Amino acid sequence: MLHAEFRNGHKPYSGAHRSEDMAREVTHEARGPAKLDESDMGDDGMIYVCQCGLSDTKPLCDGSHNATADEDDGVVYTYENDDAEGDRRAIGELGDEE
Repeated sequence: MLHAEFRNGHKPYSGAHRSEDMAREVTHEARGPAKLDESDMGDDGMIYVCQCGLSDTKPLCDGSHNATADEDDGVVYTYENDDAEGDRRAIGELGDEE
């Protein structure tokens, strides 16, 4: 298993990444791109970008995706306050018409 730590002490991930269809509703307030540089690299020289939407260090991964490990495939979830430790609830299924 590969382990990494950012210079800021965050550990971006643990375990295998899942590739099944999973989705969650998150709130994004940024209106432009984030510029990443060497200071954003982990000790392995890689930059890990959050894809779950729950990281407190967006756009960088902080490991919050670990809270999604038991999400069911094809189900759309929302987390209270976009917080990995907040209450999670299913709000639909992928492919549902709104």
